[in-house]
Amino acid sequence: MLVLLGPLFEHVLNFGADAAALWRLIAFGVVLIVVLLVRPAGLWPDATTRRLRKTLDRLKKEPQGPSDFVPHPDLEEMHVIEEHLKPEDKTTVMPRAVGIVESTPNGKNGVTVSARGDVVLTVKGLTKRFGGITAAENLDMELRRGTITALVGPNGAGKTTVFNLLTGAIRPDAGEVILGGEDIVGLTPNQVANRGMARSFQNVRVFPRMSALENVMLGVQHQPGEHFIPLFANIPRTIKVEREVEERSREWLSFVGMADFAGYAAGALAFGQQKLVALARVLATEAEVLLLDEPASGIDFQWVNVMLGLIEQIRAQGRTVCIVEHNLHVVERLADHTYFMELGRITAQGSFAELTMDARLAEAYFGTA
Repeated sequence: MLVLLGPLFEHVLNFGADAAALWRLIAFGVVLIVVLLVRPAGLWPDATTRRLRKTLDRLKKEPQGPSDFVPHPDLEEMHVIEEHLKPEDKTTVMPRAVGIVESTPNGKNGVTVSARGDVVLTVKGLTKRFGGITAAENLDMELRRGTITALVGPNGAGKTTVFNLLTGAIRPDAGEVILGGEDIVGLTPNQVANRGMARSFQNVRVFPRMSALENVMLGVQHQPGEHFIPLFANIPRTIKVEREVEERSREWLSFVGMADFAGYAAGALAFGQQKLVALARVLATEAEVLLLDEPASGIDFQWVNVMLGLIEQIRAQGRTVCIVEHNLHVVERLADHTYFMELGRITAQGSFAELTMDARLAEAYFGTA
């Protein structure tokens, strides 16, 4: 259209060459503004795209989940119920607690003492200042394989800043972050993810116009599309890997109980469902260490049970989890070890029961002992 505007103004409307060039730019700018206002997602209708995607989904055989990630029986029951519902009714169905691990005499929530491994992440002397504000001061932490560590404290204590420091979103002023024997301070977030540590966000950060499946596919690492030359150097391999990524992403969606919503736009899902999609995307990175920022915040009780059940199952599979959470009932249920932060410093650590028995910590957290 841009190319044809020139001959239109110059030869059809008999403008001069200079005037035609100017009017071509004006016309193109007007059309561009109209398109952005009327069709911000593009000229191809969203509804048509979704219909095509659903048609392709029906033609494909639903893949089975990986052998080491078996959905909870309650999830299968939910799918059976949904098969008899109308499409418009499916969004109201919520899975019950998925992947809850039964307690055993040898350990908490199904994780035996022998299953818990060595230190996976070590933080030494981590410090970050923003002008006169100290967001983190000389922090020391350890995360052990197959356990859940909680980071709690009042608002403004610096908990989310710690996650930003660990994942490379913010560079610390001092200190070390040792992941798998390597100091990862100075690495970018994608480099940290490549080395086995990924995080979620309190405000989910899904791509609303992309489907739930596409959101999860973005989490799979080492795809040909990450670099320009590999994308086009071997087209058959690119297509093959794309199919493998899609299949693996469907398995992660199935694991969190969202397989039936793979083709739905992420922005059209309930907030609790978006949290599950975001969790599936983090899991798709295959990272060994998962940092979950308030996974249970902003969702109702039923979704909380689903989320906590999944986190317990992740722990049972040997992955390392660290959560920032204000809901103390969540911390009590999940945490094997708890760090308490105040004004950028870790002032106490231990089991949840030990910390809640400390009157000074209760006063620091609630404002009253």
